[in-house]
Amino acid sequence: MAKAIPTNGERLTPNDSGVFASSGTIYVNGSGNINVLLEDMVESDDPNDGIIFEGVSGDFPRSVKKVFATNTTISSFILDK
Repeated sequence: MAKAIPTNGERLTPNDSGVFASSGTIYVNGSGNINVLLEDMVESDDPNDGIIFEGVSGDFPRSVKKVFATNTTISSFILDK
């Protein structure tokens, strides 16, 4: 089931099930690895289908429709449309 993406400035929680109803860019509080489905990727609940970006901090300038909890070492994200 699709989750509604938070409004601008709201916190996102990494999750392995469900994708956002719409995509957006995010701001990463802290630094670490992030496992995501980008806007143009096929929807999936399998963390192995995501792309892992390492050493991410601050603005993440890609349109994201899901942040997987698996393989993500950062716990705080803010929607930054």
